[in-house]
Formats: sequence, structure tokens, C-alpha cells
Amino acid sequence: MNFWDVVTEVTTRNVSNEANTRFYLGLAGSADAVRRAERAMFGYDATEAQIRSGRELLEIRTPPYTREDLDRLSLCHLVVILQDGPPLLQIRPAPGLMVSHPHDLVPALLQARPAWRIALARHFPAFREVVADRLIADVSRINAQFSLISAIPNALPGLPPWLLPGTVTADVYMLTKNQMLLVLRLAAIYGLDVQWKRRLTELVPTLGSGFGWRAMARQLVGLVPGGVGAAMKGTIAFTGTWVAGKAAQQYFRSGYQPTREQMRVLYEEAAERARLVVQHAVDRVRRLPEKADPVLEEPHKELPPHPEEGIEEEIPSPDRPPAHPHAPPRLRTSRRSGAPAHASRGSAAPGGGSRPLLLPRQAG
Repeated sequence: MNFWDVVTEVTTRNVSNEANTRFYLGLAGSADAVRRAERAMFGYDATEAQIRSGRELLEIRTPPYTREDLDRLSLCHLVVILQDGPPLLQIRPAPGLMVSHPHDLVPALLQARPAWRIALARHFPAFREVVADRLIADVSRINAQFSLISAIPNALPGLPPWLLPGTVTADVYMLTKNQMLLVLRLAAIYGLDVQWKRRLTELVPTLGSGFGWRAMARQLVGLVPGGVGAAMKGTIAFTGTWVAGKAAQQYFRSGYQPTREQMRVLYEEAAERARLVVQHAVDRVRRLPEKADPVLEEPHKELPPHPEEGIEEEIPSPDRPPAHPHAPPRLRTSRRSGAPAHASRGSAAPGGGSRPLLLPRQAG
């Protein structure tokens, strides 16, 4: 997920839109390839109701392909071309996705259509664990990055004290809001209602943890002089988001809250992941230059000589001995005219005109 998309999201409208995204997906290939592709999308534990609901979004065609089959595939938003599938030219204007093996179908679809991931997981159970794990990791990383960014003003020695309360409040509300939207998206992934009023059982613990002692500890660590607690602040934000997401994921999957031992394992795993994520983010911040690099001016380039002047060089004489190092400079002449360089444009003559300077011709 994009950092700014998560930070600027303030309503649950996007969650509902992502969950209710309608798409028409084509599966074209041999009967065996299509059967294995369906199994890869639905998994082995899908119920009859889930299979029936998911097949309403699929257009399945096997060879030999009739004109009607190709016309139906051309109306799909995306066609997955399996073994013995039709050529791309025959299903235009529908885009095609070549999948060589059915086991590659889930990652290939998520990469080709990332905007469908919530809807794909909602209708096809085999997508749920992959999408939920990526979603939890993304939101946890973004919350850690936001905590690091919000700790930057607190690390400035000359920051006015009246700015600190606003930073603390914004940090608490932002992290809690992201965690609540994460819980709603997880509910959508597992096929549940995304109305926040019906998810209060899962949202209330998240809201309480956001304003509880963990949130206060996160803010106090962030106010350490010199920004010493910035990394700890990001670690706490990542850990709290990861644990809240994993606990909600287990509840939506099985209907049971994690036990105390399971929560301890989740905290240990989250702390290990947070160390790597926060260290990477801190290293990126440290690599940023403190001041803008000065703009280097381009060196002055001398203009080439005018074509009429020619190139000035000294014309050596075969009868003249080499000059002494301390001798005065010799007369420089023009290659084109044989005249001195300073007289190549003419010299002043009596009467206001100009005349060329003639040199005596050397005896052959």
C-alpha cells in the first residue's frame, strides 16, 4: 500500500469500495488446467456456497473454442490463459495474463491487478492468507514510518513546547485510525460485513490499545531529547499494529481470540520484524543530506575563433635555429593568409583606410 494513501484516508468508504469491486475474470485452457486453476483459487476448504459465489465472477472456456467462446472471453476484464489457451489476438480487446502453471495463478493475479486484492480474497478463499499477511505488513510498516516522521520535530532542540501536544495527538489518532481500517479490511478479506457498527467487537480492543498505556508510552519515548527514542517509537508502532492485525486475522479465520501464549509469540515475532523495518527506515533517513548540495556552475567555455580569422600558429622556418628559452616571443602569423595574427583584419593606413601588412618572402 502507498504511504500517502494510508495516511490521508479518513473514512471507511474506500474499504467498502475495495470489498465490493466487481470484475469478470476469464479462465481459458485445457480442462485439466482449468480444474487445477480453480482449485488454486478456491483452495481445498472452500464451501459449496463460496464456490458457487466465486464462479459467478468467472468465465471458464475450454478447447475447441467456438466463436461464442471467444466473444465471451473478449468481454472479460482479464483473461487468464492457461495451457492450450487461445491466442491473445482472438480475445481482444480483453487483456490476457499468461500463466504457465496453476500454482503461479495467485501471485500472478495479485501482481497484475493489485486493486482487486480485497475483492479476490473475499470471493476466493485461497487468496485470503496471502492478502491478509501483506496487508498487515504494509500497514505496520507505514505506521512505523509515520512514527519516525512525527518524531523528527521532537528531536529538534529549538522546537517550541506548544507544538508538542499537537504532534502527540496527531500521532495517537493517526496510528489508531490506520489500525481500525486495517481491521475492517481484514473483515472484508474473510467475507464479513465491513460496516463499522457491526465490527465493534473487534474495533473496541483496537481503539482501547490506541489510547491506552501503550500509546502513552510511545509518546513519552518520542519526547526523549535529541530524538534518541525515535527508533523505539517506530518499533512500538510497528509491534502494536502487527499484533492487532494478527489477532484480528485469527479471530476472523477461526472465530476465537488468541490465547495469552499465542499473544506472547505474536509480540516476539512482531519485535523481530520491527527491528529490521525500523533499522531500514532509520538508515534511509540518515543518508539524507542535511543541506541542499550547492549547484555547481559550469566552467566558462571559450568561443572558437571566427572562421575568417583562421587558426593562429607559428610558422617555423627551416633556416632559422631554435629560439632561446629567454628570447622574446616570435611573430605569430595566420595559417590562411600568412599575415601576422594581429594584422589579419588589416592595419591602419594613412588616409583613414586599412591595408594589409606585407612580409618579405623568404628566399628559396
